[in-house]
Amino acid sequence: MGTDIFGWVECKWEWQEDGEPWNAAINVGLLVDRSYDAFGCLFGVRNYAGFRPIAADRGVPADASAEFKASVTRFPKEVRSSSWITWPEIKAIDWEEDAEEPDERLHTYVRNEQGELVLKGKSLTVFGLKGSMKPTPQALAAAATPEDVREWEDEEGKIIRAEVLKRKDVFAWGKHLFQVMDSLAERFGEERVRLVVWFDW
Repeated sequence: MGTDIFGWVECKWEWQEDGEPWNAAINVGLLVDRSYDAFGCLFGVRNYAGFRPIAADRGVPADASAEFKASVTRFPKEVRSSSWITWPEIKAIDWEEDAEEPDERLHTYVRNEQGELVLKGKSLTVFGLKGSMKPTPQALAAAATPEDVREWEDEEGKIIRAEVLKRKDVFAWGKHLFQVMDSLAERFGEERVRLVVWFDW
C-alpha cells in the first residue's frame, strides 16, 4: 500500500494574533502528487533517498485551521507523521544539498534513440539484489568493496546506478505548491504562510 499526503496551505490575516487559528487557503491534494523523495526531503516520510528531513514529526499545531483538524479527526486511524513547515523554512532550503545517504533504491536507465540515458525506474532492494540488479563481476572486481559499487551495465544494456540525490531533484514536485505559498506570502507576509500535513499508509 502506498503513502499519500494530505493537508492544507494555511495563512493568517494581518489582524490575527498569535494563538488564533490559521485559515485554510488551499487543499494540498490540488497542488501535489505522491512523491516519496519529496516526502522524505521535507518530512522524513518514506525517506528512501536518505535526506536530512527539514520538518519531521512536528505534530498537529495547536492553532491549526478548522479544516485541517477536521481531516485529522475524520480519519484518526489513517493519520501518521503529522507535521508542518513555514514558507520561510522552505525558502531557506539549500536545493543543492546532497542526501546524507545513497538512495536505497537502485536507479535503472535505458538509452533512447539518441543514445542518451533515460531513467526507467527505481527499485527498492530491501529483499536483496536479484538478477540484473546484482553488480556484475567486473563491477565488483573494480571496486575496493561491494559497497563501493555505484554503477554497472546489465546483460540487456541497462545502466544500474546507486545514486545520491540532491534536494533539487524533488523541487519540481512542489512547483505549484511553492508558487501558491509565495503568492500568499506577498499578500499576508512570509511568517503567516505555512504547510500543515499528515500522511496515510
